[in-house]
Amino acid sequence: MDAAQFLPPTPVSARSARVAFIAAALTLSGLEVRAVPGAADDALLRPGGAPGALGTSDSAPSDLPPGELSREQRSALVDAMKEDIRFGRLGRLGLAAPAILKWQPENAEARSMHALHLAASGRLDEARKELEAARANSPEALPDLCAEALLLFKANEMARAAGVCRKAIALDETHAYPWNILGRIALADGKPEEASEYFAQAIALNAGFQPAHLNLGVVSMGLPDPGAAAVHFREALRLSPQDARAYVGLATALEAQGEVKAALEVLERCLRLPHRFGPALEMVGRLQLGGGQYAEAVKTGARMRAENMPGALVFLAEAHLKAGQPELALEALEMVPDDSGRAWLLRANCALVRRDYPKALAAVESLLELNPEHYGALVTRAAVRLALGDDAALPSGNLARWGEAPGKLLQFIRAADRGVRGDWTEALGALRAASRVVEGFSADGLEADALPGALQPAEMPPLAMGVLLHIQGLREAARERYAEALRLHAESVLGNYLMAVLLLEEADQEQATRHLARSLTRAPRFFPSLYALGDLAMQARQADQATDYLRRAHAVVPTPGIELKLGVICENTHRPDQAEVHYRRYLESSPTVFTGYNQLAWLYASQGKNLDAALELANKANALRPGNASILDTLGWIHFRAGRLPEALQRLNEARAIAADSPLIGYHLGAVHLAAGTREQARESLEEALRLSPDFPEAAEVKRLLGTID
Repeated sequence: MDAAQFLPPTPVSARSARVAFIAAALTLSGLEVRAVPGAADDALLRPGGAPGALGTSDSAPSDLPPGELSREQRSALVDAMKEDIRFGRLGRLGLAAPAILKWQPENAEARSMHALHLAASGRLDEARKELEAARANSPEALPDLCAEALLLFKANEMARAAGVCRKAIALDETHAYPWNILGRIALADGKPEEASEYFAQAIALNAGFQPAHLNLGVVSMGLPDPGAAAVHFREALRLSPQDARAYVGLATALEAQGEVKAALEVLERCLRLPHRFGPALEMVGRLQLGGGQYAEAVKTGARMRAENMPGALVFLAEAHLKAGQPELALEALEMVPDDSGRAWLLRANCALVRRDYPKALAAVESLLELNPEHYGALVTRAAVRLALGDDAALPSGNLARWGEAPGKLLQFIRAADRGVRGDWTEALGALRAASRVVEGFSADGLEADALPGALQPAEMPPLAMGVLLHIQGLREAARERYAEALRLHAESVLGNYLMAVLLLEEADQEQATRHLARSLTRAPRFFPSLYALGDLAMQARQADQATDYLRRAHAVVPTPGIELKLGVICENTHRPDQAEVHYRRYLESSPTVFTGYNQLAWLYASQGKNLDAALELANKANALRPGNASILDTLGWIHFRAGRLPEALQRLNEARAIAADSPLIGYHLGAVHLAAGTREQARESLEEALRLSPDFPEAAEVKRLLGTID
């Protein structure tokens, strides 16, 4: 199905797609990534097609001496290759082993290491022949056992591969490589926890074994634990600073945590490497499209086209379309073959933007001839038919069979279809099934008998079309459809809410607040609007309004997140005892989420009380989400308030390394340096905090501390 190509990836709904992207993009030294069963298993290739690993630490040497190698040179190369295998670096083997074998074909050690390199590079037939030759006149050694295990792994003979790994471990209990292969076998068998243990054992044997760190990052993304994944990918980068795979992995983990800006910065660093790595450029473009940076995405698409990357023209067309340039999009699509489903869908979208519904319908019908079950075509056809005043012609059967997110969109269009007919009971059921079709949406607080006043049949087709365009990033066209619905019904609960969501995406909080408030006119218990208004009032530091909206929302749907927000409001309005009550309620309902532990720990630390309990809470948060700057900052401040300055500096420096643009961390670090007597470091951190944000809440205290230094 092309459903994954239809919906733009988001940090919440596209976890499986994101893990699959890592699996396709990353290749591990000595073994390809298979983050989920069935993921791509491409050979390890350097740019230009030559077998080998990416990255400087994995690169083959270019300074091999010309001519015949002396005995000393051959011996030194063999020792160097053994050391490379111990650290998971196989690039040198691709040149060094053949160089030795050219002058000493009977060298079994070089031949077995060459077999390992060939197996890891996907040249399986050559690897088998080399392995047979290596074993012809010498006993089994660890490199050829690892090569055999890789060959069995690639042949899907997992039990035999694991047995050979155990044999290699018995031969050398201190070597990390067999444990790394065991981890890949466990992961392929759908046992990520067991795989993590094997990769951790590889690292315990050799902390510098970079592939295990990379693999742990992939496993953590699949669990999902993007915070832990980021820690592992960062360590893989530290060990191999030019490994493009680790950059892409780290960027993916950061994206999953909502840190899109940081992810783009990581990818830009990756693109400055000497070796071109296509998946990094592709991911840059994807993040730009998802983040609304359409002009930049157009530039990235042009770069992809200049480098003849697969799919570049389709990507460029999508970027042009989202940038409001449908004519340029169509020009790019003219060069795409007619058998491209994505291209037909983009042609339909160009017609939708222009309100040329007959042409849009013709495009999706052409696509359905290629693939009768194409989700994007089916949902577009349904929305277009509604807009033309026809029956939606929704597909029969389970509407979620294409996946959760596609099913929700189909349910929303089904609700619109039933609303046009005045069947509000059926419409409400479909709206409930469409929960989170756009950010924050649900039908909570709506009742079937009140819907005829909150919604009207005439507004339903433009609302369905607006949502279809909205989730594809065609915001201006979506805005036009929402505005059309509101012209038909100014007090529409859905029209106002959906317009508010779009405005919030564009950071227009004032207009969004007006639409959210208007959405409550006919549906005063509509949970999404109550919750959003409470959130906006919190951001505006309107504590009383925020509390009122959030309590009304909580009365409709008791939600742990509301307890957390009420705790924050109480904390910010100097009611710590009430804040503690709300935080503890949140912890009772969400014991596996790090946020509550960190928030309560910070409450104690900021008051300088219950510091032992605060440390326990913060450590629990850190265990649940390692590598989180906010948690590390909390830990640092707890140590500071307890008088443990070295520990405070360690944690705060770790936090700053992750979030260098946080003025709060800079303030905390400066305060600790000042207490420790390192006044110049204190001045530097405090001045940097003010440079980052001259008006952040602690700015006055920062200025006071700077005055004590001067």
